[in-house]
Amino acid sequence: IIGHFGLGFYSAFMVSSKVSLISKSCKEEGKNGVIWECDGSPEYTMNEIPKGDRGTDVILYVTDDAAEFLEEGRIRELLINGACADEFLTPESAAICARERAAGRAPVTMANAERAILARLRAMREEDFAPFDGGGEGLYHRFYDAVQRETTIDSILAAAKSKRYAYARLRRLLLAAYLGVTPEGTPQRVPYLRVLACNARGREVLRCMKTTAAAPVLTRSADVRRLDADAQRLFALTARAEEQYGLAYPDLAAARPGSAWTTDPVIL
Repeated sequence: IIGHFGLGFYSAFMVSSKVSLISKSCKEEGKNGVIWECDGSPEYTMNEIPKGDRGTDVILYVTDDAAEFLEEGRIRELLINGACADEFLTPESAAICARERAAGRAPVTMANAERAILARLRAMREEDFAPFDGGGEGLYHRFYDAVQRETTIDSILAAAKSKRYAYARLRRLLLAAYLGVTPEGTPQRVPYLRVLACNARGREVLRCMKTTAAAPVLTRSADVRRLDADAQRLFALTARAEEQYGLAYPDLAAARPGSAWTTDPVIL
């Protein structure tokens, strides 16, 4: 199995002191898996190991000087600052990133939409924030006060933050208020599966899912009109959120209104 990976696989040793590959064939139900380990030298070990589910796990023991690349935020920062995507992403993902940059749709940052977010928050009354306070602890009072005093997103979050209210929770409240997403406004069940992208294998799976999926599969957005009220409400909310997301594009000319209703899945 290692021979199929070639140099692409061995590039893992550029950031790792050791690599473990734990695999179990789909053709050998009931048998153990196999673990292959190597430290980058010509020598390696391969032994049987208990493994219940089939498939392959690749474990990288990342070196200290490469640990920063485990942080999603660090990768995002590098890409936003113009780093070459080929250095951090798979070839397929790097190609998508390059295409989106060329189209003016990437990189997307909250800073690009800061004025739109602040305009929405400042137009809200204190009680308007209550539906977005999922904990029911009165956090929205503190958040509203910060909105009234501060001038940037970062300063709003910093002013509202405390030991009790973590940054991540405040950020969720901010984005929910901006996008208008409330627990009451989202259905309790999944009303449909929306396909955003697929490759050749994905198309095969989709053909099978037409008769086996537990929920309707949307490959054309307009088909949601054939579904029930819950599905249509959720899609309308998604479409509005996509409109707001488009305001963060580097090139606003690329933020076409109504694109959620007209954009087909990306075929890889």
